[in-house]
Amino acid sequence: EITVRPEWRRVFHDSWAMDAVRRELERMPGLEDEHFQFGGLHIITTIDNLIQKKAEETLNEHLRKFERARGYPHQTRSQWQELPTPRPKPEYIQGSVVVIENLSGSIVATVGGRDADESKFNRASQARRQVGSTFKPFIYLAAFDDGLRPDTLVSDEPLRPGEIKGAGRWSPKNSDGKFNGLQSASYGLIRSRNTMSVRVGNVAGLDDIKEIAHTVGFSNQLSDDPTAFLGTFDASPEELASAYTVFPNRGVRYAPRLISEIRDKHGNVLYQNHSPSYQAVKPGSAWTTSRILHQVMERGTGASVKRLGFHKPCAGKTGTTNDYRDAWFVGYTSS
Repeated sequence: EITVRPEWRRVFHDSWAMDAVRRELERMPGLEDEHFQFGGLHIITTIDNLIQKKAEETLNEHLRKFERARGYPHQTRSQWQELPTPRPKPEYIQGSVVVIENLSGSIVATVGGRDADESKFNRASQARRQVGSTFKPFIYLAAFDDGLRPDTLVSDEPLRPGEIKGAGRWSPKNSDGKFNGLQSASYGLIRSRNTMSVRVGNVAGLDDIKEIAHTVGFSNQLSDDPTAFLGTFDASPEELASAYTVFPNRGVRYAPRLISEIRDKHGNVLYQNHSPSYQAVKPGSAWTTSRILHQVMERGTGASVKRLGFHKPCAGKTGTTNDYRDAWFVGYTSS
């Protein structure tokens, strides 16, 4: 007897996690076309289904709050959904979430947008956006490598022409438009002060900062001028999340992975992913930077995390780019 699926099971809904797995499979070494043509592959992923679903729900809920604000000037998702079909490409606000396990590199959740059926572009791995202030911890890490201490005094005054190597008359302002004189280096990272971060970057040197950016996993080359100190290069959310794992890992980085094992229909192992690890940055500098990033969540730009209901030990950094075109948050716990 032929049993037909009930109607509610006949519609296939696309998935960001499945899209990422398919892309990963295409890059797999040792898999022949016949494995895909005849099926029977058992693919064990690193995705945690509960965290994946919660990440998808939370992203949508968070962005919907912006859309409901009085006077919101842009297209909302609900407005787009009410358009007659065939609908044009959606223009409502989008976001992305990537969750990585620090001590293995396993991607436990990957969300590339608000709905995979409405937009196929996977922002978690394909989107490359300016990282802005989220890059500042790596600037301070490089300077700590060169002997800077968290309590070293750094000027928060306007940059003077010729003070910063290669900067010319470039003089970025702080987000609040204020200047606060001499402050500790840790204050500069906790409060995300542009003027202090550029001076700290000048101490570390552009070449050392480029080297650290490469070793923690950023694939795009930094520019050859001091604007790089303020994160003027592009990266994907997956790259950024992976780079931040060096802080809780005392400088060790595991390459991100989405597939842990593949077996054929007979149970033979075709592929096993033993994610390699390596010492990306010095343990002491990573630990020092991480201690400051914990203070960011206590009394810095990430202090609202407690008001939002998270009270466990954590660290992180916010980041916005020019004209608030992109807004980032990278946070981590010990695991």
